[in-house]
Amino acid sequence: MRPYITRRQVENAVDSPAVGDATRARWDWLRELAARHRAVKTDAHERRRAQEALVMALARIGFGFEALLDGIADVTGCTREDLLHPSAAGLSRLDPELLAALIPALLQHDDARMRQIASELVALPATIYAVSADMSAQWLVDSSALAQMLVDRVRDEGLAWLGPIHLARLADEGATPALRSVCATWRERITGDPR
Repeated sequence: MRPYITRRQVENAVDSPAVGDATRARWDWLRELAARHRAVKTDAHERRRAQEALVMALARIGFGFEALLDGIADVTGCTREDLLHPSAAGLSRLDPELLAALIPALLQHDDARMRQIASELVALPATIYAVSADMSAQWLVDSSALAQMLVDRVRDEGLAWLGPIHLARLADEGATPALRSVCATWRERITGDPR
């Protein structure tokens, strides 16, 4: 099974029927793209391809801000208000794994309002704990925007949030020099190894 969807599949997905005679739900394509993105865990090239497919779909499928907001709310299991005015209560209604897959794509969206929503969701204190440590570490390897946004949280909460194994990996593979430096400091504190 391919861990990404091609451009043609994205373009055809909205009107495609599901299995049998059932009609495909309007946002199943987005749910499927996000699920495929989060399924790729180890292959960096495949992760990038899955992320690019998700970014392309969100940017080019032709939905305006309001429609796309409805779709993201539907896929993540929250309300439009939860996205427009992020809060801890709203975050608790979001599917954390789908949220983790969508945030990097939303941060790259052409619409500044989508980027703002993603930034506000990431800024919530509970977001980093709602998303798995594995997915959070991938964010910090794959996205320099997320690495820049979260470097202070890594410095202050890195051990509790990510754990020693992810911190050691991020010391070498983090998306930004500042993040790598913070993680190297954590690694030295934990292991005594200054490298």
